[in-house]
Formats: sequence, structure tokens, C-alpha cells
Amino acid sequence: MSASSLLKKYSLPESVRVLIKKTPQGGYYVKFPDYAGCMTEADGLDLYEKITDALLTYFEVPRKEALKMNVIYYPQQHAINDLKKLEESKSSESDEMKANFVYFTALNSSHGQYSNIR
Repeated sequence: MSASSLLKKYSLPESVRVLIKKTPQGGYYVKFPDYAGCMTEADGLDLYEKITDALLTYFEVPRKEALKMNVIYYPQQHAINDLKKLEESKSSESDEMKANFVYFTALNSSHGQYSNIR
């Protein structure tokens, strides 16, 4: 199964808006404004994987199929710098950011995992 057929089969979005809020414990709380009830938490190191897992669960994609395709949602380039700023922020009460994450599979790339991010 190709990445595009996986997108179509499960009606996965190619791009998704996320709202990431830093928690008092230093992790992140993530909401997906376009998908009611879809949310996740991450400790930071696993942020992209948790976002991907939440979306794949929301769209009921079997883990076996997702793993076969090496699917991940990854932030667009400009959001990476914003994520770094959020991570480095000392305050956690009101620190949040909005970003777009895009669908990606490493099998589409000849340069290795996540190489479509520039």
C-alpha cells in the first residue's frame, strides 16, 4: 500500500492544525481544533510520535498498517523554530503555539526519515 492510498483509505488529512500548550510539569498538551475530542499529551521527546498516534487513532488506522508505511506527522519548517522557543520558555502558564503538521512517510524519500522537511 502506498502512502497516498493510506491517506485515501482512512481519509487522513495531509495537513493538520495543532494547538500545543506547555504544561506546568514541562511537557505538552496538544489539541486538534478541527477534530473534536482529539488530544494528547507528550513529555517533549515524543511529541511528534504522540501527535501522529493521536491522529491515527482518531481516524482508526490499524497500527500494523501505519508502522508498515512509517507514517508520521511532522511540523512545517517555520513551526520547528516556534517549538524550540516554546520548549525553552521558562513560563508555562500561558505558553502555547499553533502550528501545522504535515503527513509524511519515510518511504516517499530517498534521503532518509523526515527528509522532506526543509
